[in-house]
Amino acid sequence: MNNLICWHNNNFKSIADVSVSILDFGFIHSDATYDVMKTKNQNILFYQKHLNRYTDSCKYFGFTPISNIDTIAKDLLEKNNLDDAFVWVCNWRGTPPSGSPRDMTAIEHQVVYVKPYYNISNDKVSLTLDYNNRRVSDKSYPQRYKNFGWIELTKAQKYADAQNLTSALVLDYNGFVTEGPGFGVCIVKNKQVYTPSENVLGSVTIEVVEDICRDLQIQFTRKPITPIELYNADTVFICSTSGGITEVAKVDHKEYDENNVVIKQLQAHYNAYY
Repeated sequence: MNNLICWHNNNFKSIADVSVSILDFGFIHSDATYDVMKTKNQNILFYQKHLNRYTDSCKYFGFTPISNIDTIAKDLLEKNNLDDAFVWVCNWRGTPPSGSPRDMTAIEHQVVYVKPYYNISNDKVSLTLDYNNRRVSDKSYPQRYKNFGWIELTKAQKYADAQNLTSALVLDYNGFVTEGPGFGVCIVKNKQVYTPSENVLGSVTIEVVEDICRDLQIQFTRKPITPIELYNADTVFICSTSGGITEVAKVDHKEYDENNVVIKQLQAHYNAYY
């Protein structure tokens, strides 16, 4: 990875030459925002949706959006001899001149880099519900904006690892299902699709699922989802930039229908066009 070329503060350079100080606000305070996009045949999928989310995140956290991300990414794909890849875009605060944690005058950093594509899972996805590590509420800061505040998600992943499962879903403080480390979740019940409405990232892939449901005249609803509703669903799938629409084999004790017609329709439509 260290031999990759990235774009940092208007210059192309080796990714090994981009470093973050231990005094950096992006590191010590998570004063940063980012987005991750996927390319196919050197084109960014759902670019406008990602750009909208990234721009909104920059506005909320007080950063300057990088312009011409698509052009920069294309140059990076060529320089790194990559085709299907991830494009990472990140802004962070930098080191405050005075060293004070209240000094917001640090120079902002911007970076775009690409790295080889990998799927979220090469096996059937098995999840658990983590009742201990609760999701940070939208009332603290809106989770629809991309941020590095992943403590509860990281602990949830460790919880899943201890059980030899793919990953975990985190609940909020009201006991509703939210999302997992790097993915959103949808359930299918009676040929209708539901996804959590609160305390979740503004998932681009779930937006695409909503678009597909509209095209296929499948009812799509954003609402609070209880663990019981999750367990009693006909089937469950997760949504991510890395995996698209990924079917879930089981959550805890509940195994799901692997031949659900709604998921097959969504996956076929997604794969055919994207």
